[in-house]
Amino acid sequence: MTFKKSIKTQIEEAEEEIDNNKEAKMLLDSAISSTYLFDRHSLELQKMIKEYNLRIDYLNNFLEGARNG
Repeated sequence: MTFKKSIKTQIEEAEEEIDNNKEAKMLLDSAISSTYLFDRHSLELQKMIKEYNLRIDYLNNFLEGARNG
């Protein structure tokens, strides 16, 4: 038996994931802006932030399509 989530549920989950990803980015930005990290660690965190940005972009595109389609 396959269970297909309603579009409303998918939209709610995408919005929640966007909020979570934005929160994670803020935490990473805060860590980077501190002077406690080695430069190489800051670079790794910047790579992680790029991944969060890509996921946010993907989810925003999904939401745009879901709301307009």
